[in-house]
Amino acid sequence: MSLFGIALDPSTHDLMLSDGMLNMVNDDDLLARNLKTRLQMLKGEWVLDNTYGFEYNVIFSSRILDLQLIETSLKNYILNTDGITKISVFKLDFISKNTRLLSLTVSVQTIFNSNITLGGLTIG
Repeated sequence: MSLFGIALDPSTHDLMLSDGMLNMVNDDDLLARNLKTRLQMLKGEWVLDNTYGFEYNVIFSSRILDLQLIETSLKNYILNTDGITKISVFKLDFISKNTRLLSLTVSVQTIFNSNITLGGLTIG
């Protein structure tokens, strides 16, 4: 089984072109992009499907953050990403308690039996 999709610039999230043609990604590169996109998308943010995305507003609406709830919710969300079979590493740290920002580093195993690591994702 092989997967393929359109490549996005990692910093701007714009479509990547070479000589006027769309760049493509496949397999683990596509799964990494999909996971990163899912983790950065707020539920209700995408106009074509307002059920898509993570419910950050629900988790961060409480005055006191429940890190166990956030960790459990994020792990379940990650494991429900197509192509992800297992979480190998999960590290969630406060960047700033004043701004309620968290930093997430996660390493996952894929259906291709390889590992993908995403580090330094800002959540909050």
